[in-house]
Amino acid sequence: MKHKVDNKEESTSMRDLDMPTEKARVATYIDHELNEKLKRLAQMEDRSVSNFLERLIKETVAKAEADGRLS
Repeated sequence: MKHKVDNKEESTSMRDLDMPTEKARVATYIDHELNEKLKRLAQMEDRSVSNFLERLIKETVAKAEADGRLS
């Protein structure tokens, strides 16, 4: 995330925002090209990458539950 301070653009990570959450944190490594495509897809839906991935995971879990693969 970028913001302006004294007319200079600075980067801010989510950790710097100190936003409390009760959600679990998940970290992973992915290919750079895949990451760029992921960012574009999230942006197309006006979502953060984190929110986009949470939605995908929820859909995948719901499908696995519906198929009886996960209870």
